[in-house]
Amino acid sequence: MTTQSRTKRRSPRAVEAAIQRALVKWIPAEVHVIATLNEDSRHKLTMGVDVGCPDLLLFYRGRSVLHVFFLELKTKTGSMRYTQKEWAEGYLANLQSINTSYATAYGLEEAQGYVEAWLEQLKS
Repeated sequence: MTTQSRTKRRSPRAVEAAIQRALVKWIPAEVHVIATLNEDSRHKLTMGVDVGCPDLLLFYRGRSVLHVFFLELKTKTGSMRYTQKEWAEGYLANLQSINTSYATAYGLEEAQGYVEAWLEQLKS
């Protein structure tokens, strides 16, 4: 048996989960993080899951204002599902305000860049 045949390819969901774990561990303590349930959860309807809602909600208290960042995580080659695109379009149409932001990040480095840019903007 070759090394390649013994090595299992990780599913995109497993890779996204690994990205999310690494990002949550990396995020500064001053940012409160909430992870949403996966839309494939068998309990989604009974638990109030907003299908398509981004993977992470980040909260940062600025000068007397609470800022929220909705962050959808994907692998570098991933793509958004229809429900995720629909949620993002709804955000842009209805939720976008001076105190909220939204991004879809493809990979850990891009996600970290978005978080860093968001915090820099809030602190300036």
